[in-house]
Amino acid sequence: MAQGQSVYESHCQSCHQATGEGITGLFPAIKGSAIANGPVSNHISLVQNGKPPLMASFRNILTPEEIAAVITYQRNALGNSSGDVVQASDVASHQ
Repeated sequence: MAQGQSVYESHCQSCHQATGEGITGLFPAIKGSAIANGPVSNHISLVQNGKPPLMASFRNILTPEEIAAVITYQRNALGNSSGDVVQASDVASHQ
């Protein structure tokens, strides 16, 4: 969780905000979102591939360990509590 929080603060927070509530009309909330509370595979895909033009692909920016950590953080903080723990192997196998 600590690594995920650090990655979130470095790469996600400027758009999705410290609270995970996003910016209405620009950047969707992570707090209570269908991505953070839905299938893990969809969350991995979104972070790896981005959602052009607003969200960059993090596939070549973050390591699989960092992606796993930030997804775990997003799914268990910011008002979410899925209990999911994503591993780097989950991210690597999703490529």
